[in-house]
Amino acid sequence: MDFSSPSFIMDLLHYLYATFLDLAAITISIAAALFTIHKWREGNRPVVTARIGVTGGGNAATALNLVIENTGNRPARNGKFSTKTETIRSMLAPQRNGVIPEEIGNVFSQTYLLTLLLNGQSARTAFGLISRDALSTWIPNFQLPITITYQGLGRRNLKNG
Repeated sequence: MDFSSPSFIMDLLHYLYATFLDLAAITISIAAALFTIHKWREGNRPVVTARIGVTGGGNAATALNLVIENTGNRPARNGKFSTKTETIRSMLAPQRNGVIPEEIGNVFSQTYLLTLLLNGQSARTAFGLISRDALSTWIPNFQLPITITYQGLGRRNLKNG
């Protein structure tokens, strides 16, 4: 076998080219599989959000609820809610003198845990009221940033907020 012959060099170049194409195809396939797994995990997970809902209103006051919803397509476990205590106090009505009502403080305590929230379901808890008199819990038009940490069924830690 003559290593310097043109046919040997052409065969070697052809072999190297085919090997390069095979390696490129394998690399692209692995990258596509990893991308697909990542997108599947992002699309198939719980999405937990919190909003202020109105329970009922009258001419004297409007009762509020904190509504926690799972709009994802998987159940959520071990939900915890947090915000800064100073932020809560700054949103309270002046007549509250910075004292956080128990039903609101309990939501943000370390012991409060929403153990399971099925996909498409919601949970509610009392969250004060709005009125024009001394009963009001919150200042008008308050916005309270809440961080929600929770897990999917596979114990994957997730966070919103």
